[in-house]
Amino acid sequence: MSGYLIGPSGVVPPAGSPNLIMLDGSAQSNGGGTVSSWNVTTASTTGSSNIFVLTTWVPSSTVTVLTVASAGSVLSWLPRAFSTGNNMELWTATANAPISSHAVTITLSAAVSFPSVGVASFSGVNIASPFDGSALTGSTAQSITTTNANDVILGFMSTSGNAPVKGTQFQDLYNTADFNFGEYKIVTSPQTSLLVDLSSDTIINTIVQAVKSA
Repeated sequence: MSGYLIGPSGVVPPAGSPNLIMLDGSAQSNGGGTVSSWNVTTASTTGSSNIFVLTTWVPSSTVTVLTVASAGSVLSWLPRAFSTGNNMELWTATANAPISSHAVTITLSAAVSFPSVGVASFSGVNIASPFDGSALTGSTAQSITTTNANDVILGFMSTSGNAPVKGTQFQDLYNTADFNFGEYKIVTSPQTSLLVDLSSDTIINTIVQAVKSA
């Protein structure tokens, strides 16, 4: 982060430098009981050119997410990645301008007990072409290679012990305490085989995605 200034709104890149991706809010929610739909309320965002990332976890190999819908159709959500087992899904949406806090409803194909959802937003993203490569999925830690210089690397996991601790190179994104954990790392150069892992606990599901700066 050498050469960056700290301003009243946080880190300010020098003139002529690429936009700096920054975390712009996160939230999480557990369905509780047995439900086929439930809500999470997003944080209000302050930045522009934002991507919203949302992961769901359900204790089932057959139940999937049918829809993710923002109140008032503030955001349009699209499925991005799917990790099988106890199913985990990644959905994304983009916005040009700050978005007020609002409810997002997740609807499942069938009722399950104690599903969970986490949602976060990053500003300074290339929303016209946000992804640096395809998402990686699996049942173990994944290694990602990127081509863009300025990215945020996102890692989403469910674990057997439900007590995950972020990888040593990463920052906490959210932890629902119901098998849905997110972490992130902002990088300023292309990455080769960057391991997206945890410091403790055993991974059951994982989804890894790199997102490009504007």
